[in-house]
Amino acid sequence: LDSAGVYFAEGQDWPHDALAYKMNLMWKYANQVEILCVGSSRTEDGIVATKIKSGFALNMGHSGNDMNASLYVAENYGAKHLKNLKTVVVSLDFDLWQNKTDFSDYLFMNTPGYIYDKNHFFWENEDMADFSQIVEAVSPFSTMAIEVYGQSRGWVGNEAAEWGVPLVESDSNWSKTQAQALDWNLARLESFAKEMDRLQINVIGVIFPQNPRYRETGSWGRYGPQRSAAEKYIEAVQALADRIPHFKVLDENRNGNHDYIDQMALNTDHLSIKGAEQLTARLDSLLITLE
Repeated sequence: LDSAGVYFAEGQDWPHDALAYKMNLMWKYANQVEILCVGSSRTEDGIVATKIKSGFALNMGHSGNDMNASLYVAENYGAKHLKNLKTVVVSLDFDLWQNKTDFSDYLFMNTPGYIYDKNHFFWENEDMADFSQIVEAVSPFSTMAIEVYGQSRGWVGNEAAEWGVPLVESDSNWSKTQAQALDWNLARLESFAKEMDRLQINVIGVIFPQNPRYRETGSWGRYGPQRSAAEKYIEAVQALADRIPHFKVLDENRNGNHDYIDQMALNTDHLSIKGAEQLTARLDSLLITLE
């Protein structure tokens, strides 16, 4: 009992705090969630859960993320405990595919609640109706997490700034030296999509828009990779969508050739409120077709 539901402990940082509170929301709405949105801070800023009309949505995107962390939440919690789950939405952040499990290990392997869940096979087939009350009682969420996420179901709305300068914060050549990381993430996505397909759960991979001026650089996005490498993996992901019936791709980046103007941008790789509303509407249109 000193571990159950402890997804956040005193002294841990904001990514732990944010994800822990969203875990609490997941348990709280476990019988209502139909659309589970996971991914990086681009998901967190870019999908307005309460404006999705095709079903009850929850935004569990968070900073300090690798794709493995997103899929870990979706497969071990979402697929096992969200009884009405129809669709998982996941961000496809190819510039973050230089990471495999670095952030996953940081988030899940040092926090008692996640370890406890894993040791109990994620409570599959267990009655977890009152678990959100346990999480609320034992996790000291910050006031900020409660205020920011409580009413929005996990979305963070930010007023517009502009795309600004196309920041390149990683040497885009990592795609040459770390090609195995790109391949690993592609294989991880394929394995997840096939398992969800078996369960008759839809998966939508969203490629979020970034600064259109990355077309003026050799980098596909804020953290790379080389544009040619990104295009190769985008094609590979599209090929997965052709082969796996329940897997779809929503490419709102289009290699920079998108219609998200400055007023829709928070910074070089995140959306503002207006940008999130546009992307959410398009996502909702796709979700409706899956019905």
